[in-house]
Order: sequence, then structure tokens, then C-alpha cells
Amino acid sequence: MEAHNASGQVTPNFGQEQTPVVPEVSPQRLLRPEGGRFESSLFSTGELTRIAPGRYQSDNASWNEAGSLVLRAQLPNNRYLTADADIGSEAQVGRFYPFGFELDESSLLNACLSDTPFSYLGDPSIEAQYRLHAVNRAGNVLVNYTAEPNTNYQAQFGFTIVGSDIDGTRLFANPDNAPSGISNAAWLDGALSFNQSDVDTPRLLGIQRQTSNVEEGPYTGVELGLIVEQNPDNINGIGVFTLDGTVDMIFGRLVLDNLAGPEDETLNIIARVERWDGQRFVRHIADSCTQLTASNFAIGANPNTLNSSVVRNAGEQMPLTLGLSSEDFGWSPAGASGEFEFSYQAPVWLRYNWDGSVEQDPSATATFGQFRGNDRIIFWLERR
Repeated sequence: MEAHNASGQVTPNFGQEQTPVVPEVSPQRLLRPEGGRFESSLFSTGELTRIAPGRYQSDNASWNEAGSLVLRAQLPNNRYLTADADIGSEAQVGRFYPFGFELDESSLLNACLSDTPFSYLGDPSIEAQYRLHAVNRAGNVLVNYTAEPNTNYQAQFGFTIVGSDIDGTRLFANPDNAPSGISNAAWLDGALSFNQSDVDTPRLLGIQRQTSNVEEGPYTGVELGLIVEQNPDNINGIGVFTLDGTVDMIFGRLVLDNLAGPEDETLNIIARVERWDGQRFVRHIADSCTQLTASNFAIGANPNTLNSSVVRNAGEQMPLTLGLSSEDFGWSPAGASGEFEFSYQAPVWLRYNWDGSVEQDPSATATFGQFRGNDRIIFWLERR
């Protein structure tokens, strides 16, 4: 800060009065963000020291908020010695940015909250919630750290996998819940959360299967965290913020059984989900979340042109119990002998590369009446 005369030159005698005059500095108004928090108590001049003739400096001035503001330097009480002197000048200072960030609250939940919670690899239904705060050196939230139109001042965070053998690039967000990508969140009043101001709306996440579509896992106790992706102010010391909770990732598939029975009776559809236990597929008895939809069944090859359709005993949806279907769905009596292939349009996380090429929907064969059978059937017995 400098004291100038009418010609704009430094006045070296200023500050050498019998009782030295020390100028005052005060905040006048907030420039950014528009409509942000502005209180004079947030500013401190610190200690102004005369460092040269007509020049003053403060090494400990502070503004305990984010944003930019206008400061005014003037004489104490607008007087100099015995004369009124309503003079001064203004200058813009800032942008002020956070000292750091703190994770205020968070949670992480598996996609299926059964007695043994789990998540299928490829299923974008992991629930993650968090609220991250921008703080000053004292740990106070900076409410002025908020998103503004046509600016890119704020740090942006994305999810990462913490301490696991799973490659972090396989983490993805449900496109229906995050149209702009996995880090789609905006700062508001110093907080970063999924719907800007309310941590109660979860983001749905998933972890992809390997691109090779080979069996893998299971992965237990997987942690997710937040990692900075854009740091326009180059704030130091931003680590990974680990969310509370873990998820257990399972490689699963949906299996359909071949069916056989009289041509005048309904063939109950038998389906089950299996998980890879690290060595082989076993029935996934913890799965009480998967539901089958009647309209997802379709007849494929039908060499005998049998007329059959899905019979619904309890509505359009059929939940699995202990990983196994009930008898709610079946193929209606065909009225003639023969067979057809049928398939189920499964979610991507329950498809499987049945022929060793690409992931496919599960399929099976339905046989009605006395027929030569199917090459895939070694033995079948009609149940009465």
C-alpha cells in the first residue's frame, strides 16, 4: 500500500508524524461469486508495517472465505492531522480458494442387500453417497466455493477403487443416473454432493467385468473413494477420500434348464443364478434380488411350429428365492409333440460366453410329448 500526493507520487513523509498515521483497509463488496457470503468480520488487515517511506505492508492479512472482493485503503476516520480527508482508493483482490477439502459424510452399499450382501460385476446398482466440503485453514466451510455459470474454478472429483486388485478404470456410473459421467456433481455453498445440496440421493455405480469376459473374483471388502480429477488452483495435499463401507463383487450368470413334459401340460420354467466361487460355478443362494420378467422370454428355433406362450401365475415379475426360480412362469401346453429353443433377455451382468466367444443370453430347449428328445439331454424323467 502506498501514500500518494496529487501528482501520483509517493509521499515519503507520510507516517512520520509525531503520532504516526497508519492507514486502514476494509472490505467493500464481494465480486465473485454473485450473491455470495460477505461480512466485514471475515476480513482481517493483520499488522500493517511501514516498510519504506510512504509504503505499508501486511504479511498476515486474511479473508476467511472463497471468492474475490474489493478492498478500500483510507485514512483513519477520514481525517489527516486536524483536517477532514475523505480520500482513499479501491482494488480487487482474489480469487481466494480453499486450503483443503474434508469428507463430511459418506456411505457405500452393495447392490443387493440380502442376508449376505453382494454386487454383481457389471451391475450399476452400487449405492454411493457423500458430501465433500471445501474448507479454510481453520477447517471452516467456505460457502462461497460454489459453481458459477461459464466458469471452471472449482476442483472436480471422481470415484476410484481403493486397495483392490480390480483396475480402477473398470468403475463406471449408471448412465441414467449420471448423464455427464462419473464425476457429474456440482459445488454448492462449499459442498460437493451428488445432487448438489442433498446427500440423500445416491449415485449408482458399478464395476465392469474384464473385457476378456472370463470368470473372475470373488472380490470381498472392495473400497471406493474420491480422487481429484481437476485441480485448477493446484491445491496441495489432496489425497483419496475413502467412503464408509465396502462392497463384495461377484461374477454371476443366469442359467435356464431344459424342459420336458406331456403336450397337454404346462412346462414350468426353471431358472437359477450361479456365481463363480474362484474355481467353479455354484448356485448363488444369497441372491434374493434378481427378478425374472415374463416378456423377456422368447422362442427361438421352432422346427415343429409349436404354439406356446409364457404362462404367468403371479404377474409379470418373478423373484428368485435362494437363487432359484419358483413355478410362477411356464410354457403353455403346445397340444402337439415337438420341441423349440427358448431364451431369456438377461441383464448384462448375468450374461455369459456360453460358446466361448461373446457374452450371450441363456437358452434352453422345451420338449412336449413323446419325441426323440434333444442331443443336449442325456436323461429326463416326467414328474407326476
